[in-house]
Amino acid sequence: MSWRLKVSHHTGLRYSKPVSVSFNEARMTPADGGGQLLIGHELRTTPTARVQAYTDYWGTTVEAFDLHEAHTLLDITSVSVVETSGTTPPAASSTWEDLATDAVRDRWCEFLRPSQYVDDAREDPARAALMATLSGCGTPAEAIHAAVDACRSVGNEDLVVLKCTSSYPAPFAELNLRTIADIPDRFGTLAGLSDHTMTVTAAVAAVALGACVIERHLIVDRALGGLDSQFSTDAAEFTDLVARIREAEAGLGEVTYELTPRAAASRRHARSLFVVADVRAGEVVAGENVRSIRPADGMDPARLPQVLGRRFAVDVTAGTPLADDLLA
Repeated sequence: MSWRLKVSHHTGLRYSKPVSVSFNEARMTPADGGGQLLIGHELRTTPTARVQAYTDYWGTTVEAFDLHEAHTLLDITSVSVVETSGTTPPAASSTWEDLATDAVRDRWCEFLRPSQYVDDAREDPARAALMATLSGCGTPAEAIHAAVDACRSVGNEDLVVLKCTSSYPAPFAELNLRTIADIPDRFGTLAGLSDHTMTVTAAVAAVALGACVIERHLIVDRALGGLDSQFSTDAAEFTDLVARIREAEAGLGEVTYELTPRAAASRRHARSLFVVADVRAGEVVAGENVRSIRPADGMDPARLPQVLGRRFAVDVTAGTPLADDLLA
């Protein structure tokens, strides 16, 4: 005998004040197999969100969704239709002694203990002590000092502290990028930016403020979705980001008030004073015979008020750059 059942489950979250961003996972999909057939399933949310499903390590269907609009109430409804047939006999009971046997550990070891990819600070007394120290720090700056000191205590001086705004995506008004310029003085390390914005502007500005590392989320194709897809960078955007940063680095240059070779060469095309009409010795310098024109072979135009009214010492042909030795 089989049963066709409609299963509806409703839950949600209510916040005391508006939440601008939330990341969520729901495990509300009935199992498909073992005497049960999942005919249909739908997860509805208010506010509406795009839902992406995946199967976790234990075979459970997980529906992930994120919201990027202000909301005080998150409403979630799961509606499923399943068909069951027969019954599954109950599993034999096991004792704690049974679970401690080598056979069980060998068969289910990946479920019973962390793998080599799990970083468990509790296994290292020194790191456990550091975690306790960090959790007891009163301010973020104190925690950064403690972390930097811990790294240096084991001989690691290759440190970069990244400025990070933990909003996804991060609004520009909350970036406080000037902190980057303060990091080297305050902590004695290099500085960088953990960038969660959606353009290249923050990264370029960070480089101008002294950042030597830019961290971004990367994605092959934003259409694939995911919790961070909205503010992740694809290949074309990353190429553009690197190009803009390299331009900014080149533009920073050095502190100097001297003309560069190109700028000095361009001065050749600046204006200067020229004799623009044939004149005889003794004639008066006037606006009709001396003007400011290009190139920069003659006298500085700023000197025009000083030379007007003086007399020419020699005959001069039109087109001659004005110089002091031509004047009486």
